[in-house]
Amino acid sequence: MPLTEALWRLAQPGDIVVDGGANIGYATSILAARVAPRGKVHSFEPDPRSFGELQRNISEWEKRGQRGAFRLHAAALGARSGTAILQIPASFEWNGGRARIENAAAGEEAESKLDRGVTKLEVKLVNLDEVFSQGEQVSVVKLDVEGFELDALMGMEQMLRERRIRHVVFEELRDYPAPTHQFLRNLGYSVFGLDYGFFGIKCCRDKGPRAESISGLPANYVATYEPEKTVRQLEHGLWKSFGPGRYLY
Repeated sequence: MPLTEALWRLAQPGDIVVDGGANIGYATSILAARVAPRGKVHSFEPDPRSFGELQRNISEWEKRGQRGAFRLHAAALGARSGTAILQIPASFEWNGGRARIENAAAGEEAESKLDRGVTKLEVKLVNLDEVFSQGEQVSVVKLDVEGFELDALMGMEQMLRERRIRHVVFEELRDYPAPTHQFLRNLGYSVFGLDYGFFGIKCCRDKGPRAESISGLPANYVATYEPEKTVRQLEHGLWKSFGPGRYLY
């Protein structure tokens, strides 16, 4: 819920946004609905099977119209351009979100699970600084790349230094503070854990959100160079992406 709500609130009509680790297109769809026809969504997904599903889902959105323009990239985001090895575990058939780039720091437990029946594929790797080399402004970058977030952030360092990325909404498998948090803080970004209550999002300044003991979902964070404005934007009012807030705002 906090991820969906954060993407809906931070993206605005006409924006350029990025979905890193798009999988079959859940976040891409939210962002496309939000940025509307004048906006543009760049979606990055390296796994061929997930990318095929992404293409089919996006074609359905395009038939309906009234959505942002889509730019689909069959590639992973990383610190450099080239190739990488994608590890696809045996559990992919029931959880397509588990594929990840080899050597990502996902922890020993994740490593041991992936080693059983893992398939390896060579995939394309790109960095965001090269994708947006013409000075484009990006309002939201969403990252869910199974432990490869730091590498993806390193590949957009120039954009971050130039303040051409307003918000980064990212998953982090490791406890706070992780290297991703430190990397972003060193570039002048403030980091908030995305927690929630009955009425909406709660921003945890310089700390992680509560652990999801039931679902086991990893923590999500938002990094921004406009901390006070962003907190107001995220915490004001009821849920807007779903629930009663949709009809009040």
